[in-house]
Amino acid sequence: MSVKIARPRILRARDDRPLTLEEIRGVAPAVFQTVPAAHVSTNFAYVPTYQILETLMEAGFNCFEVAQSRPYKREREPYVKHMLRLRYPAAARVNGLVPELVLVNAHNGTSQYYLFGGIYRFICANGMVVGDTFASMIVRHTGGALTRGRVLEGSYSIVNDQMPQILSQVKEMQKKELTQIERLELADMALNIRYANTLPSFTGESLLTVRREEDAANDLWTTLNVIQENLVQGGASGRSTLFSRATRMRPIEQVDSLVGVNRKLWDVAATYLEAA
Repeated sequence: MSVKIARPRILRARDDRPLTLEEIRGVAPAVFQTVPAAHVSTNFAYVPTYQILETLMEAGFNCFEVAQSRPYKREREPYVKHMLRLRYPAAARVNGLVPELVLVNAHNGTSQYYLFGGIYRFICANGMVVGDTFASMIVRHTGGALTRGRVLEGSYSIVNDQMPQILSQVKEMQKKELTQIERLELADMALNIRYANTLPSFTGESLLTVRREEDAANDLWTTLNVIQENLVQGGASGRSTLFSRATRMRPIEQVDSLVGVNRKLWDVAATYLEAA
């Protein structure tokens, strides 16, 4: 009989103390899996995530957030997609923002190693994932030492080469003021990103709900963060389309959706800079 998993899916460090290996394992046991799923081809050069994590930690990276997708069947849990958000000490914190490296992998043949740039915003304890505006890195499972070396090289490239450009774009977003019509337009597009072709029970306006005084601003960066926080963490109230019953937006917990929604939302927001 299939048993649904009750384990928490996401854990974020609440201060400047990185997560311990025990804390990471408690949320994402797939990180420490030593063999791939049985159905994976023998041509798949298996490289466990914990080996990559060890390599990054030896280089000075520390993990501040971990997430693992929720499988329907318990036997699939050791292999599903998982995400680590790491910081490099040399990456300077700027105006309450800290650069992060986002690492995604799976042990069921559905994922290569994906590396993305990320921004953590201390005001709202909120982590963004940068979109296609900047290059991401993909590293194939080609063998232990080679894969570890390429992931480390890609991580340094994102932190040292791409992050200054990302922070420069953030600065431009902070200077770009939006009209109320533009803010509603961005919120509606965000809703479409999450719900695609389905009819949502929520309005774009509900994504503009401000959760703290510091977010009562109309610039593009603040608006993007308000929308992203409401979209990812859920909580917006609405009415079901079919029966008009009261409902609440659920948080996004699956890694694919978490990363995908974040990246697409970033890219949509960046178009407002191009139009300036």
